Amino acid sequence: MNLAHETAEKEGEVYMLGHIVHNENVVKELEKAGTKVIDDLDKVPNGKPILFRAHGTVPKVWDEAEEKGINIIDATCPLVTEIHEEVRKLSAENRRIIIIGDHGHDEVNGIMEQVKGPI
Repeated sequence: MNLAHETAEKEGEVYMLGHIVHNENVVKELEKAGTKVIDDLDKVPNGKPILFRAHGTVPKVWDEAEEKGINIIDATCPLVTEIHEEVRKLSAENRRIIIIGDHGHDEVNGIMEQVKGPI
């Protein structure tokens, strides 16, 4: 959340795909600071940054943001990044990846999209 505040102060606005937290009061506070929640990268104005949340972001969205030249602010939790790296490593070793979590949750989707054929 500090990174969202700092970026909004520096840039005037910062965009996020979905809410950074599931706390309505915090979301309102961040909106006052200049964060904007969007559902599509096409809604990021030229020259404005996108903040990728702690839950992690699927590689396809990273690639799309880079192709569009959007400045990416990476707020991915280091533990989530570590999980992404580990599942990619295990997948490269042809190991079967079993993911246990809430189906459809951003963090679970981010992990699943790191490899082909997760269970």
